[in-house]
Amino acid sequence: MIQRENQILSAYIDGTLPPESQEEFDQIIRSNPKLMAEVEGKRTQANQVKTLIPKTNLSKDVRENLEREIKNTLDQFIIEEKEGFWQRVFGKFSR
Repeated sequence: MIQRENQILSAYIDGTLPPESQEEFDQIIRSNPKLMAEVEGKRTQANQVKTLIPKTNLSKDVRENLEREIKNTLDQFIIEEKEGFWQRVFGKFSR
């Protein structure tokens, strides 16, 4: 279950969550200002990491590998969170 939740939160943060799930997740976090602040903090961290991508002409393979490594790093930020965080985020979402 936690792996699925990590995937959902990661997709939410990077903007790849399907629209219907995005709306449901938005409703959940809007109902809890503290939770919303935590999720936005994660989004800020993700955006800060993304700024580290060099603005150079990289080959397609190198860029894809770099983007994949950055995504994995961002996913690790999510995975390392306290379990209570996930319970607050996904308690209603996973039903």
